[in-house]
Amino acid sequence: MEIDWNIIFVFAVVAHAIGHTLGLIHTFELINLSGMPTNESWLLTGQLKLDQTVIRVISVLWIVVIIGFLIIAGAFWFELSWWKILAIPMIILSVTLFVVWFNSFPISTPIGAIIGNIVIFVGLFQFN
Repeated sequence: MEIDWNIIFVFAVVAHAIGHTLGLIHTFELINLSGMPTNESWLLTGQLKLDQTVIRVISVLWIVVIIGFLIIAGAFWFELSWWKILAIPMIILSVTLFVVWFNSFPISTPIGAIIGNIVIFVGLFQFN
């Protein structure tokens, strides 16, 4: 039995997109997730007050990443070559969001995000 790496890649990208919903949930403080003590950035705290405007901007960025990765998965599945062009800024935005809010998540969340981004980055070179 042969492994279909295309299906595995699409599954990984979709899972990564779904994982980013934690950032959106956390930004809006929709539920209190264990191990997520604050929605403040370790990098920007003291420099950036998380008022409603900033929270809305951050939420839009989380939504952009979620939708972007879902579009990438669909474009890859339907063999549209432009998925690679979209993947690069989505990886950068994904990493940026998790770096800025690294201490706001349980350690497994950013580690999972890093793995997801690495898988997509490797896919840029592995798939035509």
